[in-house]
Amino acid sequence: TYCLGEINFKKGDKVIDCGANVGELYIAFKLFDKTVDYIAFEPDPHVFSTLQKNLSKFNQTLYEYALSDKNEEKSLFLNTDAADSSLIFFGSDSKTTVTTKTLDSFKYPQIKLLKIEAEGAELEVLKGSSDSLCNIEYISVDYGPERGVNNESTIVEIINYLYDTGFKLTNVSQYREVGLFKNML
Repeated sequence: TYCLGEINFKKGDKVIDCGANVGELYIAFKLFDKTVDYIAFEPDPHVFSTLQKNLSKFNQTLYEYALSDKNEEKSLFLNTDAADSSLIFFGSDSKTTVTTKTLDSFKYPQIKLLKIEAEGAELEVLKGSSDSLCNIEYISVDYGPERGVNNESTIVEIINYLYDTGFKLTNVSQYREVGLFKNML
């Protein structure tokens, strides 16, 4: 559902999974016998615990951070059971404090894929990746109606931001509101 079929992954390609949930993306790579350098970001503490259990034997890099546009402490509004926890308030009374980091702060030199599933905070993730965008070949982003109390879509903001930074929409999912963008610079 992330439109990854057209990407030719090679052994050791770096894959950043923003909103990794319980590690389904990495498990999919394993099922298709793709050996990638997988780095997961999952801020929900309950979900992160499951992510650790699921991927512990694979020796991948897992961070209990939220990717965003600033390095700071922020509220994460929780909806763990539905995998819908978000940095954007959506009406949940349940919350916790998490550390947010920009992707830029990690200074990765080359990224094959950045997958973003940020429950409405996709634009903030991209803004925190502004210096890294030139090093990213593909971005798969969920821009569906998940932002805030009114469940607003982020499709217009995401497409405009990525077009303005040299990315082109190359595929859309037939199953959900996800687009695959390729760096054209």
